[in-house]
Amino acid sequence: MDKTKFSFDLVDKYTPEDVIKKSLVQINDATQGYVKGNIEEYGGPIRSYTKQTGLAATLSSIQTKSETIKVDIQEDLGEQSKEDHRYEVFLTVK
Repeated sequence: MDKTKFSFDLVDKYTPEDVIKKSLVQINDATQGYVKGNIEEYGGPIRSYTKQTGLAATLSSIQTKSETIKVDIQEDLGEQSKEDHRYEVFLTVK
């Protein structure tokens, strides 16, 4: 990829979503359409939570022993602010 064609300048006059959308277009152009960048609303968890594992997750009324584990979402996500604009960015290829 020609690095002179790709830029990621985060300026206050644009929202982060707009900056990322423009960058995703650059990825598509630089790869001649072979790699497409996508940005969509994200509805998954952004805070740590606990969940049941094992067979209890599907058969909780029958199984007597289950295990609860703590999921630290910060292992998967970066810093968070108080704004509630959640997006996921991903790439697809031909």
